[in-house]
Amino acid sequence: EAENSFLSIIDRNAVSWTSMLSAYVENGEGAKALVLYRQMHVEGFMPNEVTFMVAIQACGLLLAEENNTCAGETLKILRISLEIVQALHVDVCRMGYGSNESISSTLVSVYGKCGAVTEAEALFHSLSHHNVVLCTSMLSIYVEQGEGIKALELHHQMQQQCHTPFDVVTMKCVLQACSETGSYELCKQTH
Repeated sequence: EAENSFLSIIDRNAVSWTSMLSAYVENGEGAKALVLYRQMHVEGFMPNEVTFMVAIQACGLLLAEENNTCAGETLKILRISLEIVQALHVDVCRMGYGSNESISSTLVSVYGKCGAVTEAEALFHSLSHHNVVLCTSMLSIYVEQGEGIKALELHHQMQQQCHTPFDVVTMKCVLQACSETGSYELCKQTH
């Protein structure tokens, strides 16, 4: 129904395109969202900040859509996702949205889902402001990639800076890192 409604719009604008993209992402259809994103460009529409965020999120969904594939196919999808995220990152910077906190957090998170820890770290460290969402995204990447020590180092930096409040998700990542590294003392302190 959403697709039919979208197709019936004669004068589409960035809001209508982004709404349809968002509907695909919300329903776990990253590939359809990216095809529509490409069509948006073909028809001459420029993405806005929200459009970029949704397109980046769609990249993160590609692996989830292919959970029943063989390892070789999963690696191919992972490479494709990473290439698309890198291209979107270039476009984000070119369009002047590189310092947008929401877009940056989403990019860091999706780089992590693609296993591109180096890219996620480079982006994270290039940003001047680290809010709790961005820091937790980076912590989560470290934990997911088996980098518990780096996660604990980042947590320590967050504590030293004192301007980044902690939330439940942050604490969960820290506890997972403690478990991974066997850091009983830090686990006890975190508790």
